[in-house]
Amino acid sequence: MPILNLREMGSMGVVSDIAPWDLPPNALSDGMNFRLQSGKIQSAGGIDPVSPDSTDRLGHIAQSTDALGDSSWLVCGRSSVSLLRANGFDYLAGEDVSNSDATKWSTCQIGSVMFLNHPDLYPMYWVDEPGNVNTPLKPLPWHLGGEDDTETWEDKGYRCRILRAHKNFLFALATYEGDEEYPDKLFWSHPADPNGIPFSWRPTIEQPDSIAGAVSLGRGGAIVGGESLRDSFVIYSEKALSVMDFTGDALGWRRRAVSETAGLVSKEAIKEVKGMHLFFAGDDVLSYDGNSMQSLMHNRLRKRLAAKVNWEAASTSWAAHYQTTNEVWFAVPEDGAQSPTTAYCFNYRDNNWSIRDLERGISHASFGSTPSTSTRPWEGFLTKWSDERGTWGQGGERPFEKAMYGLSEGTVFDLDPGVSTLGGGTTQYNDIRWDTADLSPAPATIMGWNTAIGDWDSNGDDWEKVYVDQLPEGDGENIWAGAKEIWQDRTDSWNESTASGTWDGYYDITWDSMNPTFGYVRSDTFLMRTDIPIGGHEGNTTITRVYPHIEGSSDVEIRFGSQQNAGGEILWAGDFRTFRPGRDRKIDVRTTGELHAYEIRSSGTDYFNLTGMDIEYSMAGSR
Repeated sequence: MPILNLREMGSMGVVSDIAPWDLPPNALSDGMNFRLQSGKIQSAGGIDPVSPDSTDRLGHIAQSTDALGDSSWLVCGRSSVSLLRANGFDYLAGEDVSNSDATKWSTCQIGSVMFLNHPDLYPMYWVDEPGNVNTPLKPLPWHLGGEDDTETWEDKGYRCRILRAHKNFLFALATYEGDEEYPDKLFWSHPADPNGIPFSWRPTIEQPDSIAGAVSLGRGGAIVGGESLRDSFVIYSEKALSVMDFTGDALGWRRRAVSETAGLVSKEAIKEVKGMHLFFAGDDVLSYDGNSMQSLMHNRLRKRLAAKVNWEAASTSWAAHYQTTNEVWFAVPEDGAQSPTTAYCFNYRDNNWSIRDLERGISHASFGSTPSTSTRPWEGFLTKWSDERGTWGQGGERPFEKAMYGLSEGTVFDLDPGVSTLGGGTTQYNDIRWDTADLSPAPATIMGWNTAIGDWDSNGDDWEKVYVDQLPEGDGENIWAGAKEIWQDRTDSWNESTASGTWDGYYDITWDSMNPTFGYVRSDTFLMRTDIPIGGHEGNTTITRVYPHIEGSSDVEIRFGSQQNAGGEILWAGDFRTFRPGRDRKIDVRTTGELHAYEIRSSGTDYFNLTGMDIEYSMAGSR
């Protein structure tokens, strides 16, 4: 019998604005929660809590790097700015940061100095010192002079919506001067010294040794955002693009208009990748290389995006550069939602798109190195050791060097964790240390495990086995506190030396179910293709057998069907069939029609890679 060989199924992804019967057989007509990598379709989608819940409503996350190259995660909320630590949030003292909307924070960095701004407040800065010392937030000076000639932005009465850095300059975009608002105006500072702050924002006419200045664009509506692009700084307005080129003379900058055909919808919806800006314009994702713009969604997903995006909430959109996978995620609110619900993921290496669900309203995301004080130590992992990546020599650090972290109200999440544990499992041969004052890690607590079994070697002589059943109900903090009491009761029964010391040992943790409030929530993967012509359009064909090229550890549900005409109803050949990678070789199926369709889904408890499939068929009536 003839065979249709489908290969490189991850080369195109979903193509929704071309009729399916005109697509190549290896393209998808619909799908969610997958990634396209090197010709493969990979199941993907999920969220993993990285931090305990904060007392604040969080809205902005950024990575800061000190002079020694160590990284810290700076998290901005409605009432605080904090550093994310392994054991929670370390709040920075200093300025009052109470504000009305935590998503309006903007940050940028010059050297080891992080600059922060909120339009309800005045610009401020924070020095990221080696060792992550908690230096306080400080007000940003407008001018540094003598004792009687130093004033801050607050002294001046000036504010701005957005603060951005370009080389050693700072740009304040969409400004306020006293009670007056100037949405199309920007200030730029005098350049800062390495690891320093600009000495002045006074223009040359007021301060002859300064090349700071200001300008009103007078076109394109309000300024929405701005980013560096090689040697230039690009300003994005509601309906226009302008470029600031540094001249090096007394004027400082030369402004040139680029376009009045497109604009930016959100200050966070733009990323620079390989000398180009990729940005979300509301109904399309565009690229700008310094000279011209083009659509990246042409003949791909633009029609779907334009039909589903909630324009009223488009200002909540964000973009994040996921460097590990060569992707830029554009998160947008859809179907009437007020915060992003869907991420359109552009793989700029392979020039294709995938789509991901976003759980629990991720308000902002950023990619970067795991802090030197890991937020996800080995002993805190939820996955089976056999499924983890990394080496023992990593000594307690999380086994991923970099991650994409997102914010959902009061919690920080890893947006792309590697392995799910919803189905239960076992963590074996882990080290545990404890004393009477503290117990770390929390055994079977925050993640909702209902049974923990521990074995310890006390000084190499006595073995004790402790069972903790029926953990107390409640939120994560109460569960943790209750579990500590249970464990304390057990350790008190032991001799004094073992109860008050610290030991290494091993323990097994088993669990039957997870508390979905704290557990890993992984979205189901869904892939679909309709209107596949097999054997041309000469007549009906019958699919008799399918050989999926699937590897991984997740069972995959597959069904096939047929259509009697293009765009017609799909007549599925029975229910979904379970395909077990590594164990099953083929799926027997019998379905007849002029065109054919398939649907693939996975519950997401683990992962799979789909590279292709061989479809065995015959002309209808032939044997």
